[in-house]
Amino acid sequence: MLSEEEYRDMTSQAGDVTQGEAMLDGYVRKVTLEQRTAVFERTMAELEKRKHFELMIKRPYFHVKPLERLQLKNWRDYLDFEISQGDPRRIEFLFERCVVSCALYEDFWSKYCKYAETHIREWASAIYRRACNIHLQQKPNIHVAWAAFEEKNGNVDTAREILTSVDRAVPGQVAVRVRRIGLEIRAGRYSEANALYQETLSSTMALETRNFYAWRYARFTDKLMRDHGKAVSVMTTAVDMDPSNTTLYLQLLDLHTSGPAPPDMPAAEALFAKVASSPHLSEEAKDSFLTRRQQLLEEFGGNFSESVFPHILLLLLLSRSHHSSFPLSRSHLSYLSPISLQPFFFP
Repeated sequence: MLSEEEYRDMTSQAGDVTQGEAMLDGYVRKVTLEQRTAVFERTMAELEKRKHFELMIKRPYFHVKPLERLQLKNWRDYLDFEISQGDPRRIEFLFERCVVSCALYEDFWSKYCKYAETHIREWASAIYRRACNIHLQQKPNIHVAWAAFEEKNGNVDTAREILTSVDRAVPGQVAVRVRRIGLEIRAGRYSEANALYQETLSSTMALETRNFYAWRYARFTDKLMRDHGKAVSVMTTAVDMDPSNTTLYLQLLDLHTSGPAPPDMPAAEALFAKVASSPHLSEEAKDSFLTRRQQLLEEFGGNFSESVFPHILLLLLLSRSHHSSFPLSRSHLSYLSPISLQPFFFP
């Protein structure tokens, strides 16, 4: 638009008011047209960038029927493109359009929440709430992400409510229960974490899942509750319930030999003897424990001849040599001292 001085100059040059007004009207028309043309050209350029994505959207409304894979890919590509352009207003608008068509798809809500987390905290919390409480009530992963977001921002009670709610709605989810226990530990509520571990172990039926919880519970009781005996008891029970699981034996051995206290070599020797006499473990597994025992004795000291383990080892090796072509190698015989052989040959 013209300033007051420009208007006076134009009217003085025109000679009369009528001619000045005509010149002013023409100038205004010209400036307005230039401005509108520039806006139109920018709009068409932006439209051309998004034309391909818009034409690919076949269902802009919500429906319970699943979307086609090409439709989902188009939404993902469109969102990535818009985020790369960096216009927050356009990005928010496109996300809102997307979560109408893709309301039942967890990854789109997660993408929306992750983007919002980097901008306005309250905005992200509101999006998480919409996703979890309305559209994705049976999807534990996004609930776990929401709880982590709230905990990170100091809302521990809110995070606890979220995890408790989804644990009840979708029971048996390992990720949810682990997050619940971890939240209580980080909050210093060891008694609540201990109760959750005990409840989990008493209700878990699958051996693989129970073994996972047993090892975590044993480490919790040993390192945080300072109850080494309870930790050993938990892992011993796990070994008895799944005697063919080599990992459990190694974890129990780790409890006996690691930590600030000196290694409990008598308990370790008893475990090695249990391994050697177990009918549930393979010969390869037993061989690996023989090697591990030798390493421990070399590292922490011990007396081969005073242990009951060499006698069991000798019986094991003799039995294997008698029933198969397995040879008694020098490495196996190195575990046996003359004193350990005395009960067998010099009664």
